[in-house]
Amino acid sequence: MTDAASGGRLSSMVVRAYTAAGLDVSATTSDSAGRYTLGLPQGDYRILAYDQNGVYATSFGPNADSFETAPILHLTATDVANYNFALPVGGSISGAVTAAGGSVSQAVVAVYNLSGTRRGFTAADSSGNYSIVVPPGTLRCSPFILTQSVPSTVIDKAEIGMSTAPRK
Repeated sequence: MTDAASGGRLSSMVVRAYTAAGLDVSATTSDSAGRYTLGLPQGDYRILAYDQNGVYATSFGPNADSFETAPILHLTATDVANYNFALPVGGSISGAVTAAGGSVSQAVVAVYNLSGTRRGFTAADSSGNYSIVVPPGTLRCSPFILTQSVPSTVIDKAEIGMSTAPRK
């Protein structure tokens, strides 16, 4: 696990394994040398790494800009070594989601690459405020509601603020 710009080792980064269909099956954190170990049975997985402190943007693996484009790792009876991640320093997108003049605490704000693949998502807090760390680049944001009690058509706006300065 390294910093994409400097190559420096990154500790305490979360590494998560999902089935190819998206079911979360295992997680671990990188050690002080940027190493990690995931214990997984044979199968097909997508592996991603992220910074729970919000300095680095999520990495989806080699040449992937989203979960959907992350390579599928086929595990057999042998160990896989050197499945490495280089995390870019991110900026943040933050704002508030409102409906009918009030906040929407059930809102989820998804961030998409221009190709249409989802870069990431976050939930709004009880006041409708949200923040998500993303890599440099041009992205689209879209709020939506997970519950049926507040249909997504009543969302008035998602105020968006982008910090272009690195968070590091």
